Amino acid sequence: MAFSKRNPGDRYARRALRRGALKDPRKTRQTVLIISGALVVVILALIWGNHLKAESDARRAAEEAGEWLLDENAATPIPVAVPAINAGYAPPSGKMANSDKLKLQAVTFDLGSCTSALPYSVSLPEGSGMSIADGAPELASEVRRFKNAGLRVICVFTVTSLSATDMTERTLRQGQEMTLFSLFAKAGVDEILLLGLPVGNDSLDTAATKYLMEIETLLASVPTTVPAVGVALYPAAFAGEVSEDGTILYAGSLTPGRMLAVCDYVTLDLRGLGTQVDTVLQGMQYAYVRYNLRLLTAQTQPELTDAAVSHGFSRILEFGK
Repeated sequence: MAFSKRNPGDRYARRALRRGALKDPRKTRQTVLIISGALVVVILALIWGNHLKAESDARRAAEEAGEWLLDENAATPIPVAVPAINAGYAPPSGKMANSDKLKLQAVTFDLGSCTSALPYSVSLPEGSGMSIADGAPELASEVRRFKNAGLRVICVFTVTSLSATDMTERTLRQGQEMTLFSLFAKAGVDEILLLGLPVGNDSLDTAATKYLMEIETLLASVPTTVPAVGVALYPAAFAGEVSEDGTILYAGSLTPGRMLAVCDYVTLDLRGLGTQVDTVLQGMQYAYVRYNLRLLTAQTQPELTDAAVSHGFSRILEFGK
């Protein structure tokens, strides 16, 4: 029997052919693409992570330096029936003070309260128990004067009836206040902004809500254009809870929503805050956006308006005191 002599190179050639057959070019390209895609994702993730960290660090540094701005996406706003305006203050028979921070579209009057002589003259009914200050200008005339200048007239009035502890006195004052509201409406004012409403718990909110509903019913019966009614609330009325580090969270309180359900708008009263205004405004971003808040500041405290404007807030009403 004859034996053929094997070529030693055949074994290596067959191995090379098997390895070549396994290397499918399409699979190789797919593998390369998968690996390349994974590397791109990792690189992009690293870049985006560094970007977010830089933004976070910059935001933290800005907040520590007091350079933060209002986050207008903090909440979904509840619509209100009043325009977004800024207002300056005018004393009785005086001119409205100009502002180098605000473009003014409205003016605020101080109409006082029923417990002191009224700073503007209205036709009080006989036996009303109220008086008018000497030399007080006629309210209707003053309203026309500023309306002719293209300004919206916002009359600020302090409610005292709900703070009276004696029920007879309380009833008397409430009757006086309702009389004045009808006279203010007849004078042609565009808005009545109420100060002094006690709120903050279920019983106080219920009494304030009932009072506002009585105003609404009264004004609906006055044969003239119905003025918008607003309520000024202090920051405490928005406080819902306190965080573990002691920070007040101005969210979760039922009071603002209760008031807004029975009036046309709600105002945040910043008067008297002083150096605390930055802290309050920073925590109030949700409430400001959610309730379409206006801000009430004092002409004698320009730092309040300056702080609000510098942080991106608007709808600012400057008042006399």
